[in-house]
Amino acid sequence: MASINSTQTTAAQVLRPFDAAGQFLFQSEKISCSDASKASFDPLNLVGKLVSFHQYIPAFDEEPSSVCRFDALVLGFSLGISTYNLKDSLYLWQVGYDYREFVDVSLLTVVSVLSVD
Repeated sequence: MASINSTQTTAAQVLRPFDAAGQFLFQSEKISCSDASKASFDPLNLVGKLVSFHQYIPAFDEEPSSVCRFDALVLGFSLGISTYNLKDSLYLWQVGYDYREFVDVSLLTVVSVLSVD
């Protein structure tokens, strides 16, 4: 009689971010666009591109909220986990600066895509 090892995982138990066709299974938050002809951008489609953004900066203490514009190379994308209050974010390298940072997708608006590749 064959026995089943209880420590083995079956294919149905393994969490896979991609389906058989290579499509991403998770739904990422879309980035709004200032151009009315485009409703929104999928953050994954911006990776590797130079993009001009508007970033909303919320009010803090006595400082009012504001919006700043900058150009950045999109280096990566981080999928958020809502149960841990982690939001989707883009890993950006802002033009003219030596540091890189993660910025919440919900705070960004795409002004234009400056480079396709």
